[in-house]
Amino acid sequence: MVLNANSILNFIPGGLGDFGAKAQCGIDLSIKNIRRIKGGKIFQDGKEIDEYEEVDTKTNEKGNKVFALPNGVYSLEFDQDIKLDNKHCGYIKGRSTTNRCGCYIWSGEFDPGFECPSIGATMLVAGDNLVEIEEHSRLAQLILEECEESEEYNGSYKGNKDIK
Repeated sequence: MVLNANSILNFIPGGLGDFGAKAQCGIDLSIKNIRRIKGGKIFQDGKEIDEYEEVDTKTNEKGNKVFALPNGVYSLEFDQDIKLDNKHCGYIKGRSTTNRCGCYIWSGEFDPGFECPSIGATMLVAGDNLVEIEEHSRLAQLILEECEESEEYNGSYKGNKDIK
């Protein structure tokens, strides 16, 4: 069963912050940082080592930071945190506005017991035009659901959005 926004808030220890929001079937997540994924390596033991580069930013007329993104693949870091128990799992998907701009957002499954100080996802920017995203804009939704009770996640990403 998919949880409603009020139930999901129980798994966001820091709350929505100044920029997150409740949605009908999830929580809208606001962007903290974006880095370009240059590549990575996947080994037989399942470890991934990603290589990143900072993206160009500018300041808009309101004095806010804006990420300027050409087509490519990006690592997203959101303002919100997460701490799941052993009976809930979830994922991140893009909002319709991001899809209409040619940005497709997804995450891997957040297993029961997963916790992280800044939830993360991956974004593909498609097309020929530059996409500009203002810092703290709502880009994606966190969806959580009940699952059969299981052992808690204890993998290499626990407590970290990405391996640095």
